[in-house]
Amino acid sequence: MIPNRLSPNWRVHLFFGAGFLLVIAITVAVNLFSGQTFLSATIDAFRHIKPFDCIMFLMFWYWFARGERTKDQPTFTSLNLGNF
Repeated sequence: MIPNRLSPNWRVHLFFGAGFLLVIAITVAVNLFSGQTFLSATIDAFRHIKPFDCIMFLMFWYWFARGERTKDQPTFTSLNLGNF
C-alpha cells in the first residue's frame, strides 16, 4: 500500500501529535530542572492538563483534519445577496 493513500491528512495528524508530545516534553523538562524525579515530573505534567484546554486542542485537531472541503464550495467569498 502507498502511505499517501492511507490518510490524506497525515501531515495534520503528525503536526498535532508532535505538538502535543513537544508540550509534554517541555513540561517534563521544566519539572526535571526544578528538582523532581522523572516519574513524578511526567505524572505532574499530565496532571496539569486542563480539561478545557484538552477539549479545545482536540476540536482544533478535528477541524484542521476534517476541513471544510466540499465540491460545491465557491472559489471566491461572497455574501450571496442575489439568491433571494
